[in-house]
Amino acid sequence: MVVNKAIGMRLLKSLGERTLTKLGRAVPFAGGAIGGGVDVWMMSRIAEQAKRSFPQTEAAAVDA
Repeated sequence: MVVNKAIGMRLLKSLGERTLTKLGRAVPFAGGAIGGGVDVWMMSRIAEQAKRSFPQTEAAAVDA
């Protein structure tokens, strides 16, 4: 029983190390995706506020 317990613990340890290593590699990608999503959301809010604060006039529309 002691031998089975030792073998089981070694298997769990190696499996856990491999799993944590793979998750550790995924963290930067997940952070990049979340950060990019927040950037898009914030920029759209800033753009909407800028459109309300600086409405386009007819003269500016003709010049463009």
